[in-house]
Amino acid sequence: MNNKVFGNIEWSDSFKDFAGLPRPFSKVLKKHRINNKLSAKVPIPWQSKAKNDEGSFLRLIQENEDVVYYKNLCSYCGIKIENEESVTRWKNPDISKIKHDGNFVLSDIHPLHLECMRQARVYCPGMRKKDEKEFEYGKYIDLKKHAEKERNKILQMNIINLFNVFYFTADWCQPCKKIKLIVNEINRDKIGLKFHMIDADIEQELVQRFKIQSLPTFIIINQGKEIQRLTGSQTKEKLQEFLTFAETGNHEKIIQKDIQS
Repeated sequence: MNNKVFGNIEWSDSFKDFAGLPRPFSKVLKKHRINNKLSAKVPIPWQSKAKNDEGSFLRLIQENEDVVYYKNLCSYCGIKIENEESVTRWKNPDISKIKHDGNFVLSDIHPLHLECMRQARVYCPGMRKKDEKEFEYGKYIDLKKHAEKERNKILQMNIINLFNVFYFTADWCQPCKKIKLIVNEINRDKIGLKFHMIDADIEQELVQRFKIQSLPTFIIINQGKEIQRLTGSQTKEKLQEFLTFAETGNHEKIIQKDIQS
């Protein structure tokens, strides 16, 4: 892989799907350099976007974050990792700290290419603090299995203890392809609660737990209880209304279905 850190591309929304190295870069405003201990110029990971406004300097691109695990991608460069490739990953993280804007960042525990992790450990303030013993090395096929165990723990904690809006979909589902564009548009600049994609073909345990019978299905979950669901094709307005209700609705007045049983 190309080990050059900065290319000639300054990051903008038009490069949100750009995969490979060197990464597009972003100049960092002084307030973010001070608050986040960042350099004056940083590479932007594939699953993130640069935001030179109030709050965090980086925000997740949720549509990219959601497919890192399902498509075996490196979250830093966006390129597929082959089973026999040598990779590394951050192991056994403090689960409570792998969050951003209130959402778990599951790609933090996913393996990265060796060069991508090297760059991440140079430019990410959090990664700079990690000791070498906190990382493991090996073939992708093996390290992904390790990551899956941690990922499953996080998902279960997420379902039981937190507030979520899950979006069940599949590649073969025609209505899902149309509605995916709407979901991505809603998620794009959203801070806080977002639609989290669940691949129904891969996440069979969740499909059975939530009794998913058709796709797409949207479910609001609060501390392990189903609050409300939508099934089938939906308009953008309906999905925005659904997400707004998830954030602001008076859920205590709704008869809740306990999905833990």
